Amino acid sequence: MKLSQFPLPSNLSSVGYCETSRRKILPLFCVQSVLRYATGLWLSISFACIMSSCANGGGGYREYLSNVHFQSANFSNNVITGQVGQFLSARIDYQIGFATAPSGGGTMTIVDSYVTDPEYQVFGDNLPPGLSWDSTTGTISGTPTQGGKWSLQPAVRDRIRGDNVYRSNGAWWTDYTAFQGETWTEAQTPTTFDISQ
Repeated sequence: MKLSQFPLPSNLSSVGYCETSRRKILPLFCVQSVLRYATGLWLSISFACIMSSCANGGGGYREYLSNVHFQSANFSNNVITGQVGQFLSARIDYQIGFATAPSGGGTMTIVDSYVTDPEYQVFGDNLPPGLSWDSTTGTISGTPTQGGKWSLQPAVRDRIRGDNVYRSNGAWWTDYTAFQGETWTEAQTPTTFDISQ
């Protein structure tokens, strides 16, 4: 099981690390809560332990982080729920760039964003009927008119240097995809829009 298989929650913008090996470490006490997340029983503590300091951490350094996701009040476990006749909104958010941590080890946060002038895109199924796409703000919103499930993958690129992408080591929850001659940073895991009647 690779930690990179799990998408970051929408409110998370950092990842824990251990400088001694320059690898992301999953402490033993985290295994249970990550497994809960993997089975759909999300606990708020699940990724708090991943962000915590390693027991023998030390020495700060820069590492590349890449995460793109939807942010919505209706978001949980990569599913956005809605109901026919009720307004729904989801906005693309991202953390892409270099991060550092305190010299003693600890939480990494983005300090040099690679995307400063964002363009947004959505890949996958058509939008649920009744919802519309605003490419300027990266927002899907509206009042659903039909129930069902739709699978969508959020993507972002920098307007100026979007095709000059970073390809090296880092913590990746994204892939690169080419669309209409442009390179997009796309979420590895689709988000399901689950609209009930």
